[in-house]
Amino acid sequence: MSDLYGPSDGGAGDSAATPVAVIDGPCGRKLNNALTMRFLRSVAGTEPGEPFATALQSGGDGVGKKLGVLFGFKNGSAGTHVVTYADGTTLDVPVVDLQPTHVTRGDGSAVCTITRGETTAVITPDGAALLTFLPDPVEPEASAFFRLRFVDGAGAHVATMDVIRDASYGEVGVLEVLEAIDFVAGGFVSDSGGSLPLPFLGTRIVLFREPTALEQDALLAAAVEIGIGVRPYVAAMA
Repeated sequence: MSDLYGPSDGGAGDSAATPVAVIDGPCGRKLNNALTMRFLRSVAGTEPGEPFATALQSGGDGVGKKLGVLFGFKNGSAGTHVVTYADGTTLDVPVVDLQPTHVTRGDGSAVCTITRGETTAVITPDGAALLTFLPDPVEPEASAFFRLRFVDGAGAHVATMDVIRDASYGEVGVLEVLEAIDFVAGGFVSDSGGSLPLPFLGTRIVLFREPTALEQDALLAAAVEIGIGVRPYVAAMA
């Protein structure tokens, strides 16, 4: 089987980095055309179990915006997308064009603010730097995926994220891994249905240390902004 974690340096030129886990975020679609994501975690030598979180396009929007999704006017776009953890707690990810994303919990309490630009920065409610998203210096762009690198507030390498564009990603050694964990062969499709193509097949986050709870919230919110909101996170993705 292919190496689930990729090269030991995570493709980021840091030979000391050793992956500790992977979070796969395959995209899919419901019959009402709403995009979905599900997040599954695996560690070396194991296969992921049930999703520990899921996401739904426009899950926090009103009827008008949901009708736009139904009729195909919002095939990945701005809107309040909702992440739901297995324990029932939720995150609202209100993606807005050309404005920061203020991620909140279901009770309205602030989680983090994501500001997109030449690079993307995530700050905590008290203004501290949490994560910065950069193009990977080794593999910033490929035909089947785009790789981002995350660093924390101290500049330490936390993770990489592959934004998976098409099924040819499987041709570079990932296909047998996808089959082994019961994904659809050749792509990260989670929920078939609807009449529109998927903007992206999904995301794959490779962790080089365990994230804090707040960092995990931010990473899932970022995956949803990209996979469902279709937002560029560095200038080269635009």
